[in-house]
Amino acid sequence: MQYYLTWILGFLWVSSSFTAPETCKLLDKKLPGRVSFPSSGEYNAQQSSYAFYTNSALVAPVSSLEVSAVISVARDHDCPFAVKSGGSSHSGGSNVGSDGFVIDLKHLDEVTLSDDRNRVFVGPGSLWIKVYEELVSFNLTTTGGRASSVGVGGFLLGVLANGTVVTANAHHRLDLFKALRLGSTNYGVVTRFELPTFPIAPLFAGLQVHDASNAHAILSKFPSFVHASDKFRESAAIFTIALASSMKQTMVITLQAYYSSSLPELASSFPSNAYTPLVDTAAEKSLSDYVQETSGSGLVKKGRTIWTTLSYIANEADREFAWDIFARGQSVFAVHEVRDGFAWTLSVQPLTSRMHATSNDNLILVLLMVDWQNAGDETDIVQTVREWASWAEEQAKRRDLFHPLLFMNYAGSSQDVYGRSFDEDTLDGLLKVQELYDPGRVLSRLFRGGFKLPSRQSRAEGTLTVEL
Repeated sequence: MQYYLTWILGFLWVSSSFTAPETCKLLDKKLPGRVSFPSSGEYNAQQSSYAFYTNSALVAPVSSLEVSAVISVARDHDCPFAVKSGGSSHSGGSNVGSDGFVIDLKHLDEVTLSDDRNRVFVGPGSLWIKVYEELVSFNLTTTGGRASSVGVGGFLLGVLANGTVVTANAHHRLDLFKALRLGSTNYGVVTRFELPTFPIAPLFAGLQVHDASNAHAILSKFPSFVHASDKFRESAAIFTIALASSMKQTMVITLQAYYSSSLPELASSFPSNAYTPLVDTAAEKSLSDYVQETSGSGLVKKGRTIWTTLSYIANEADREFAWDIFARGQSVFAVHEVRDGFAWTLSVQPLTSRMHATSNDNLILVLLMVDWQNAGDETDIVQTVREWASWAEEQAKRRDLFHPLLFMNYAGSSQDVYGRSFDEDTLDGLLKVQELYDPGRVLSRLFRGGFKLPSRQSRAEGTLTVEL
């Protein structure tokens, strides 16, 4: 993989302190036609996907140089900003209020296959469905997201930029190239990705809807499935089980299995095999067709939401943990069912030892998503979510299932991703790269959203500051 990005060069300096509206007026003069202000049709169309944030303007650059110009102005005038790729981020902190503006990367939506067809150049404003549809005619694909509405930038990194346009790859700025993979919003805005392509493997995929009365039994078989799927070195399966409060009588399973000749053996380990689904679309199909099929996942929606995640060891001697944390959710979230727009979904999926580098354990990745509408309900709902997460992790520790890994794309803004998921040497290396490319920690202050590296001072004091 290769990144083309802009980055902060040198220490922060502030020529003058402008309000966000003043900064946006300056941007409008510098880049005519790129800035949309409140009350304009373009602004209102873009804001329709957000429930409660009203920022000072939307800025839509059309090139890397324009991205650099925009963020340089923000830096010079100490103005906060956020960046929008596909718009699927679940964290309220990923947007910005009236004290800042949003950089919309929608025009950076290139999808270009190299002449030798070994690489594809992708802009961060592209959606994964566009990438797959461009490649499928060449019988090629690349590593990406499963939901059609997820943007390229948000899935690969959630990283955004500043300053000088540079290239980072295995041969140029190797330190930055490595750090970007873990960097969230700490190093720069990636304005172009160069991704390797590979021939499309046979894909067996689809959705299954099962009677909820079978949920307990299916979940109890999940640890065995995780271990079985790790044995197939030429195949891979993603089997996600979702239980939602809005579906009182059913549960949804999404199945995605790449295989060579081992599909029958791989499929024999699926936890749902003993039960006849009420709906079943699983079949051989193209990746683009499957991604389009799951486009109603609701990752991009209008409303308030909070996510939280945990990982636990797939232990066949304790097959009840997934059901127990779901049952706990039924208990603690019942009081909120009367709130406007309230819904919650718990999903589990395999994270085998081949898919992560933190240990030799096969893991189960858990994601809790909670949605609601009214601002007045936020404090109580967030408190309940955090109590559920604390209870679940405490149970995992008591049952010797606990694993510290927090998957960044699923983690809530209050979860300590860097402190939990990375060892001291890795974290120290990330900080050294930040000190080289952003010594004034400008992005830590001005760039809203993502997960911020802890300062050396906060690490020494044993404290962590999280922006919510």
